[in-house]
Amino acid sequence: MLFGMQGDVLLWSIPMYYPNQNKEVAYFFYAIVFFKAFGKVLIVVHLAFVYGGIFMKRIFLTVIFGILLLGLVSASWPEDSEGTELVSVLPSPYEPSGLAWDSESQKLYTISDEGIITRMNLDGSNVENWYVSGDLEGIAVVSGKVYIGIEYPFTMKEFDTSTGAFTGKSWTFSDVVGTSKMGMEGIAVAATSSGLRVYAGSQSDGKVSVYDIDPSVSESMSYVGSFTPSTGSLSDLSYDAQTGRLYALYDNKLYEMDSDGNVLAKYTVDGSDQEGVVVVSNCPSSTGSIVIASDTPASILSYSGFAVTCPVVEVVQEEEVVVIDPNLVDSFSISKGVVSVLYQDGHSNSFTPKRYGKIQAVLSSDATKLIVGNGKYLAVYENGVELSHVRIPRGLKKYTLSLSGDEILVEFALGRYRYSVLFTLDEDTLVLESVQRTKK
Repeated sequence: MLFGMQGDVLLWSIPMYYPNQNKEVAYFFYAIVFFKAFGKVLIVVHLAFVYGGIFMKRIFLTVIFGILLLGLVSASWPEDSEGTELVSVLPSPYEPSGLAWDSESQKLYTISDEGIITRMNLDGSNVENWYVSGDLEGIAVVSGKVYIGIEYPFTMKEFDTSTGAFTGKSWTFSDVVGTSKMGMEGIAVAATSSGLRVYAGSQSDGKVSVYDIDPSVSESMSYVGSFTPSTGSLSDLSYDAQTGRLYALYDNKLYEMDSDGNVLAKYTVDGSDQEGVVVVSNCPSSTGSIVIASDTPASILSYSGFAVTCPVVEVVQEEEVVVIDPNLVDSFSISKGVVSVLYQDGHSNSFTPKRYGKIQAVLSSDATKLIVGNGKYLAVYENGVELSHVRIPRGLKKYTLSLSGDEILVEFALGRYRYSVLFTLDEDTLVLESVQRTKK
């Protein structure tokens, strides 16, 4: 069986022979497998049968070999980056044993298992060091809080960068298996609605133990369960809050998982004796950086172009809430002295003015008020309620009522004269402006 690998293309050729009475039947098939590291898309492009016979057996073997080959496919390491070395900015000697990224401050954290906690920019600038006691083997940063994993006894401690000392809060993970030389080798911490979820990894058996803790109280915790991505020697854990992905480093093998420990991708990491890993995402970008720390020789390499899977954010557009003035009139009608009104918000009402003559009405320019005439008075109504009224100079049986802007004109005839009485609407009140009299 021959394998060739170039970029994302895997080509294999498998010569197989079958007896067919007195002669061998040569059977070759070729397949090109294209794969995408995180989508895990596998497409068989071509299968060619050269000679006939026992066709169904060949189909069966093709499927079996295809299944076996899928297990050999792993996600690709960033090929466009040789990595940027950061270890030169650290104090000497320095034996890196863990990494963490603080997305709030945009700072990279690393630790030396001889008791040094370091913070710097991703490019290695602005280095700060704190010196503490203990065999430091894991580090995580959540909401500005720094948590340090101690190899043995299996403990996580809270560290305060403002004082340069441990705060006194700690949590002991009794379910982790190991010894003082092969103990807890990595921690990852994720914020939850009720506190923190902590992943504690054992170098001894590769198991990851999961706990929910109350970060405000020492030793306040509950055991959730465990999973084992690999039985190899675990060297670090990290959690990417932007993508919700958990990463477990087993020497030069890196496992990408969901928060429940289900393996989604596997990588072969460059270099040797790896001791730390952290992924720096920049969602919604599909690529970020990955930083790998090694202890022999001491090295911290930052790689760009690492593929990340950002969560799909569904943008829900809020419906615009339109508040309709309940006084806005849509239409009105008058029948047998009753004024019926339909409003723009959908409600309606009616009212019956006292009659001295024909009931007439006009709508104000802002469509919120009806000016109603009854032959003796002009009244202003809003939502069926009379707000004010004025008396027309004389009681009228016949008249016309019209409106122009906020001017209401009442016209009628008496004797030899025609009268035009002009009112204006001032908010809720009718104001008499003029009375004109002309001969017929």
